[in-house]
Amino acid sequence: MKDIIEMNVKIRVKELSNCIYCNGKLPGTSKEHIFNSCWGGIHKTGQIICDACNSHFSAIDNSFNTFTKYIMNAWEFKGQRHKEVPTLKATDGTIIEKGGKPKKVSKFELSQQEDKSIRISINANSKNEGRNLFLQSTRNNYR
Repeated sequence: MKDIIEMNVKIRVKELSNCIYCNGKLPGTSKEHIFNSCWGGIHKTGQIICDACNSHFSAIDNSFNTFTKYIMNAWEFKGQRHKEVPTLKATDGTIIEKGGKPKKVSKFELSQQEDKSIRISINANSKNEGRNLFLQSTRNNYR
């Protein structure tokens, strides 16, 4: 029985000439899609994956994009390639700000009823916001 010898070999990225996944030629011509980097990791090189592998990872990355936006929002991080924490919009118009904080989209509606009275509907996140929305809308509607 042979003894297994484990060795850690340190190599610089600039010394690589082949892709770490498929042994294809380097350098690749497109920006790498590295999961670690998109989730806030520190790996930032663009010289370890060939274009073919990068294309395959891009498809995988895109399929997880919907889910990663929710997690990044809840955990309040933007990763290495995002300028800010993603803000999400729910189907009912609610905006989910960073940290998973829901905020309704403010709206003001005037409608005339059958009895000729006017119905005012205000949807706001606070009394002050509702008041300002009312004042702004009435100024715009009655000039």
